[in-house]
Amino acid sequence: MSEQKFFVQYPNKALLEKEWDMFVWESEPNAIPAAAHIHDQIELLYVTEGRFIATVDGRPYDLAEGDLILSCSNAIHHVISLPEPRHSYYCLQINSTMLPALSHRREATDYTLRFALNREELPCLWTREALEGSEILAAVRRLVEEYEHPGYATEISMKCRMAEVLLALLRDSRGFSQELVPANETTACIYRALIHIRQHFKEDLGEQALAK
Repeated sequence: MSEQKFFVQYPNKALLEKEWDMFVWESEPNAIPAAAHIHDQIELLYVTEGRFIATVDGRPYDLAEGDLILSCSNAIHHVISLPEPRHSYYCLQINSTMLPALSHRREATDYTLRFALNREELPCLWTREALEGSEILAAVRRLVEEYEHPGYATEISMKCRMAEVLLALLRDSRGFSQELVPANETTACIYRALIHIRQHFKEDLGEQALAK
């Protein structure tokens, strides 16, 4: 068996309790801020300074100040910084369980599957130019403002701002694909099986285990 080129990042206790995590990452030039890894959380990087190369499921993306990139749940991704003197970005990780909690069960399948896999027909990178004047950028800025200047009931406000970001991404995706996924129980079963396969890909998986 060949050596595994990435590591599985299991959610820490704080993320399990809060449903999300957000932090600022600053990096030296020509460094590796994030080695290749995989986790269940949806992850967004918003670059505030410098340039990076982010690779998502084997596809490299050049990131500059003001760019936003999405790594869907269980995508293998890593980030390296380029030679500029200063580099920083906001990193937001959201448990996929947040989406079903925000909507009815039937529609939640549609919404959740948008963030289950990085698909070629749907965007995962939004450049600074593409974001200009968009609801995505407005939602991200409101989220950053709350993060930088917390006030009373910040936990509730942060969750609301994250919901706004997810909503903006979902509505933006509709312009690329009018039929993201059918919202029905069969699709939900397929989604759960898909996640199980991703989590246990090194095991001997059989039909009975997947059916469960």
